[in-house]
Amino acid sequence: MQSNLRLIFALNHFPSTIEREIGDGLQSDLHQNCRVMVAGPSNLYALLTSFQLGFRMLNLQKKGNEVWNVLAKTQTEFKTFETLMGSMENQVGT
Repeated sequence: MQSNLRLIFALNHFPSTIEREIGDGLQSDLHQNCRVMVAGPSNLYALLTSFQLGFRMLNLQKKGNEVWNVLAKTQTEFKTFETLMGSMENQVGT
């Protein structure tokens, strides 16, 4: 089951020389105002790994919601079964 997921930010890779010249103030300004994450050789792998883990977590959450839905349906079916068994017990007992 594929879903289209759009990210609302960009990732911009700079070489190590430019990454060092860009200050923390400019990086935070780009991130807050333009939703651009500055990445370089020192942190690109970490950013990509965090994205991967985030997507896995979203998938697990989706699967967990599906499990809860199945359990809720099962509970409803057992309640119906209990009602039918009680009705049958009353009919057999009379």
